[in-house]
Amino acid sequence: MRIGLIGASGHYAAVLKILAEEMQGSGSNQSEAGRSPAGRSGRRGHSGPAYLAAIAMTHETEKAKIESVRRHPAYLKGKTVEYDSAQTMLAQADLDAVIVNPPYGWTASYILQALERGIAVYSEKPLATKLADLELIQKKAHQTATPLVAMFELRAHPVTATAARLVAEGAIGRPVLAFGQKSYKLNPDGRPIWYADRELFGGTIPWVAIHAIDWTRFITGLEFAQVYASEISVAAGRLAPIATAGAIHFTFRQGGTAAITFDYLRPAEAETHGDDRFRIAGTEGVLEGSLPRNELLLIRRGQGTIQPPLDETKPLFRRFLDALYGKTLHGKAEMPMTADDAIASTRAALWAQKAADEGSLLDIAEGKDVVG
Repeated sequence: MRIGLIGASGHYAAVLKILAEEMQGSGSNQSEAGRSPAGRSGRRGHSGPAYLAAIAMTHETEKAKIESVRRHPAYLKGKTVEYDSAQTMLAQADLDAVIVNPPYGWTASYILQALERGIAVYSEKPLATKLADLELIQKKAHQTATPLVAMFELRAHPVTATAARLVAEGAIGRPVLAFGQKSYKLNPDGRPIWYADRELFGGTIPWVAIHAIDWTRFITGLEFAQVYASEISVAAGRLAPIATAGAIHFTFRQGGTAAITFDYLRPAEAETHGDDRFRIAGTEGVLEGSLPRNELLLIRRGQGTIQPPLDETKPLFRRFLDALYGKTLHGKAEMPMTADDAIASTRAALWAQKAADEGSLLDIAEGKDVVG
């Protein structure tokens, strides 16, 4: 199955690792699915395991990362063809799927081009940095019925996945309050200069806070109704314009509220790059999760504190490939999320960024926002 890579500005490395495993025949999903590589085929009928068939650089700041891609086993084993532009690659490479990873302000354009050609998309988030572009993506995804999955990989974290299952099973009753935290090291010298360009970067909320926005929807099963947000920039030097801290307040359509904080203030001396946490409170109990500690606590009325065993999970990109292959040992595989689901989290992030820019409480325009 032929996979293309557009750009090298996001979390493409984890995807390349999985592609290399696919080609080596050592990926865990291969044995779980009971398939041999020769028995696989993608949407366009290409047989064999998924491999990196084509790449295209999108911005001059990607040169060093593209060079590292050239040394990656997924590139070396796949006899990857390089194209001078993503447009040419999409037109000529006969791809089953494409990984979209350009500077974030360009993501929507490449998604639309891929969907128009019926090429399945696994895209960096946010899917768009402008609400108008996001609506075009939703319309095109519906028209073409082409798979579109966003890199909300934290859904596959055992802590997040287990919390979502427990809420769905009623472990905390009706969820009515959520808190999420996203904290990163800034490392300004390690980030491209276009982070300081709002048109290309899109904002800290749709780049950083969006993970907590998505896991809040994913865990609670609730949708957002209104949003207020504020942010501040205390950075200096080449990335001085970017917001380095802020908070978002959502109300849920079904009742209740959520608060999310985000920052680039984590000290360089911290043990981990990020500190991701959540707290979900319901009518019968509370869930508290720490992703870097791989820890989840369930506090139930009348039962006290429980540390539930964490679910085994599979990376979203593996599930994306499974669905493209079409079959597993247990029957037809489903995409890890629908296009509408990915779009709903992106929409909420863009409305939150708009609220921060305007200093206003905003109603989030309704769409087909269904977790799935």
